[in-house]
Formats: sequence, structure tokens, C-alpha cells
Amino acid sequence: MLDQMFSFFQSGLFHIFKWSAWDHLLFVVVLTVPFAFDHWKYLLGWIAALTLSHLIALLLSYYSIMEVSSLSLAFINPLIVLIIGLYNVFKERKGKRTDFFGVLFVISLILGGLHGFISTETFSSQLDSNSSVVVGLLSYNFGLFVGLLALCLITLLLGMFIQFILRFSRRDWVLFMSALVIGLVIPMLVKNYPL
Repeated sequence: MLDQMFSFFQSGLFHIFKWSAWDHLLFVVVLTVPFAFDHWKYLLGWIAALTLSHLIALLLSYYSIMEVSSLSLAFINPLIVLIIGLYNVFKERKGKRTDFFGVLFVISLILGGLHGFISTETFSSQLDSNSSVVVGLLSYNFGLFVGLLALCLITLLLGMFIQFILRFSRRDWVLFMSALVIGLVIPMLVKNYPL
């Protein structure tokens, strides 16, 4: 049982840290970069919202109650990352950053749900006749939660290092990282554009 839990936990954790899935990394970075450690409650909240919607969608898809095309996610996820990156750039350029935690929760719920539908194949491939679906689902999503949390912490620590040690302003940090993410996500949009 513990081996099964650890295997699913690892799968969820490395679902976030998979180098072939840049959109996952870019999504977390572009959402985290404007914030500081003072916002930990909000960041924890959107990670929990994303994980919960991922779990619900995975359940719906696993039991064939509802399905979503993987093609749609391959385009929608980079598109949302691009929109968030542009939002960060325009808000920082104006010098006003409005509170958009509500938008963050909605985006997290939508993308978590979409990812849950797409992750069904990966999740199902790990199940065998001795596996408990509930234990697998909870372990997989807990691994996902820990992966998201770790990537948020890495982004926050990198931002803190850049801002305090290298004396970048918060504004420059947000503009640079958002522009970098936008530059990396545009080729994904072109490649996955639905015909």
C-alpha cells in the first residue's frame, strides 16, 4: 500500500516538474512572479483550488462521466499563460497592481479541471488489479500539490534573491519574468493552434 501511495505521489510530483511540459512550469511561474512571501495564504489557496479541481476532473474523466479533448488543453493552457503574462506586464508598466486573487482562483479552477481531464490516461496507466483508485487519486493529487508548492517557493526565492541581493526592483523582476514567459509560450501557441 505504501509503495502504491509513493508511486502515485511521485507521478503527481513529476507531472509538474516534467521538462517536456513547459506549460506547467510557465503557468506556475507567471502566476507566482508578481507576489511575495506576504501573499502565502493566497498562493496556497490557488494551489489548493487547482489541485481540488484537478482531483474532481480526474474522477469525472476516470469514471467516464465527462471528457475533454487533449488538443483543446494543448492550446488553451499556453493561451491562458500568455494572457496572464500580458496582464502582469501591463499592470506593472502602469505602476498599479490591482488585487486579482479572485481571477487567480477562477483561472486555477479552470486549468486544474482541464489538466485533470487530460491526466486520466497517465493516472490509469499506473493502476493495476491490486491498486486502490481512491488511494491512487489522493496520492497523485497530493504529489501535484507538493510540486506546485515547491515550484511557487522556488519562484519566490529566486525573486527574493534577484530583488534583494542583485538590487532589481520588484517591477523590473515582474516585467522581465513575464516577458520571458510570453516569449517562451508563443511558439507553443503556434505549434498547437487548432486548425
